[in-house]
Amino acid sequence: MLPEGRETAGNLLMTIVDRNSGRTVGVIWCLYEVTDGKKQMFIADLAVNENERGKGYASAALAEAERSARNSGCAEAVLWVYADNHAAVRLYEKAGYLAFREEEGGTYMKKPLTSVL
Repeated sequence: MLPEGRETAGNLLMTIVDRNSGRTVGVIWCLYEVTDGKKQMFIADLAVNENERGKGYASAALAEAERSARNSGCAEAVLWVYADNHAAVRLYEKAGYLAFREEEGGTYMKKPLTSVL
């Protein structure tokens, strides 16, 4: 899916790094696509090392990915999460994502990235 690695067009791959120590603590992978006439960011993967969870890294990475998507003209962010991954569901709900389609084993969630002024 990434024939040019990190440079593959339409993809955003970020390493999540602890600012104090410089340690890599996770990754986030997003793709930009057009669905139903709207440019959107699909969060393909967000993973934080198990011993680093609960420290705010995922929230910060999510906020940075959303900022980048807004700057790229995306109207919304979409993701799919396993139903039994309660910590991830809480993370996304806290960040403003709402469920919009249930499937066996998981849920699609989305969040608008533009605001009406």
